Amino acid sequence: MKDRNIDNQSGLSRRRLLGMATLTGAGLAAASMGAPKAEAATEGNAALQSADGLPPLEDFTYDLEGSTGWVGKGGTAKEQTVKQLPVSQSIAGVSMRLQPGGLRELHWHAIAAEWAYIVKGNVRTTVISPNGEAGQDDFGPGDVWFFPKGYGHALQGLGPDETHFILGFNDGHFSEFGTFSITDWLGHTPDDILSKSLGLPESVFATFPKSEVYIVQGQVPVARHEPLREIKPQANQFPHKYSLDAAAPIMEFPGGELRIVSQKEFPIATMTGATMLINPGSVRELHWHPNADEWQFVLSGRARVTIFGAHARTILNRLEASLCDYFFYLMLQCTRKFALENEGRLTEPMCYDLSSDKYLPVTWDEAFALAGRHFRELDSPDCAAFYTSGRLSNEATFLYQLFAREFGTNNLPDCSNMCHEASGRALTAALGTGKGTVDLTDWETTDCLIVMGVARN
Repeated sequence: MKDRNIDNQSGLSRRRLLGMATLTGAGLAAASMGAPKAEAATEGNAALQSADGLPPLEDFTYDLEGSTGWVGKGGTAKEQTVKQLPVSQSIAGVSMRLQPGGLRELHWHAIAAEWAYIVKGNVRTTVISPNGEAGQDDFGPGDVWFFPKGYGHALQGLGPDETHFILGFNDGHFSEFGTFSITDWLGHTPDDILSKSLGLPESVFATFPKSEVYIVQGQVPVARHEPLREIKPQANQFPHKYSLDAAAPIMEFPGGELRIVSQKEFPIATMTGATMLINPGSVRELHWHPNADEWQFVLSGRARVTIFGAHARTILNRLEASLCDYFFYLMLQCTRKFALENEGRLTEPMCYDLSSDKYLPVTWDEAFALAGRHFRELDSPDCAAFYTSGRLSNEATFLYQLFAREFGTNNLPDCSNMCHEASGRALTAALGTGKGTVDLTDWETTDCLIVMGVARN
């Protein structure tokens, strides 16, 4: 680990395994994706059929770098989806390279967010959020970006050498070759419509591409960022960049080290990434991930991965590559688990995590930042509803409604028309009225009076 800075030009030294995101609920120990020369070992796999007659485990490896993919003068792209690796239902991956000046045209993804790790080289990103905010960042080896679903973005190699980065998407059915690209859209739109939409003469569009260019060779951009054409400039846009390799390891062991970037460190990201260094001969101990799937990418070195699926079913895979002497281990998706019903009273904010289908704790700063981002993306303050509970104190309710009115809306529903909506509909169906049917004379004639409720502290 002392020689981390020896090979700064490639962004790597020693052996690294780069992977993405945590495991399936089937009790599997790791799902792996290989880089060049990846191959599955045959030893130990002869008896995959269990004594119970269950089918063997699915194939967990795919030679991503060995595939053909898309090849052009400006760069290349190779992808893995469920088509190539059916077991990878929740994660798709892409290995992309851009030549100096190579431009991955402006595009956006309708069904998946994008997480990226820079292996080598330098790249500039331009991103436009759905509410019109725009930003630019320059990335180098070890940096991470994250673009939420629906955020338009373009990527351009800065040189002086080829740029290589790994992309992860939180949907295994996503295809990099099926995104919404700007040239594809404009090329299939009549010139008169483009003229009216963009305020330019129809003759301007005569030389526009009539089909998707995907990656095109251009000139290396200047070091200074050009001014952005923003309709609604925002000074507080969420950053899309995190320097993972520059962060200190959160864990160091005799056998290696671990770096993690989660939403705690990178608020805009809903996918968690990690880089793990495994020294030669060392072992990442037996483990599994109950809340998410894992996707790995081997950048260099050699690794052996054993997968156990219960009922005596195991697979032993050997993965090989030929770069430096490091392993990277990268995890996408949320790895924290939280049993809401077993934690007593809530003492911190909670945020729903789609990948694990659980509410997970976040810090107050993260909660305010997340709420603020969604507030700013609304078309109107009246698109928000500020729900309040009857269990709140008068003081808290007063402050809450004051905040809502300062935001610009009077949408303040409470438990009388939200919590009791379901019970009101049920009572109407059963008794003909959704209101209480008890009057004071019932108290005088009843033999049994039952009071139900929750005591307030």
